[in-house]
Amino acid sequence: AFGGRTPGEIVLDYEEGGQTDNGFLWKVNTSYEVTPDALLYATVSKGFRIGNSNGIAACPPDFDPNDPDTQTLCALPNEFQYGPDETTNYEIGFKTQWLNRKLTLNGAAYFIDWTDPQLTSATQAGNLPITINGGGAETKGFELSMAWKITPELSIGGNYAYTDATL
Repeated sequence: AFGGRTPGEIVLDYEEGGQTDNGFLWKVNTSYEVTPDALLYATVSKGFRIGNSNGIAACPPDFDPNDPDTQTLCALPNEFQYGPDETTNYEIGFKTQWLNRKLTLNGAAYFIDWTDPQLTSATQAGNLPITINGGGAETKGFELSMAWKITPELSIGGNYAYTDATL
């Protein structure tokens, strides 16, 4: 596995990923109070994670990942690092209270557009865990919640959520 080298001769020669990035993240939120007991809102925002190195030594230039006699643990050029990912998030919703504020009903619908999502994978050489970028993803759905205080001693609550996520 170590090419005949003894433990004292093994050198872990990692290269820096050298990734940098800059940009502007933002969030816009607005709300409208229809009545003192009913609020409508909308939010649009950006999310971001920087890329990085996978922290695995690069494979030697003459490395053949299809050679069955090799046990080298390394990252091929396309496995050495991964790029940033970004989301654009949209949400609209309402918050309401009814029956002298004994009944609360809230709900929201959302859509998330995800560019270059960071995903768990493995190297071709040695099956070491790494992070890679996927082609894209989106998530959409809605949530509803209810809380009803029927009497001071009895209350009922419930939630429902539906999510449709595609990678």
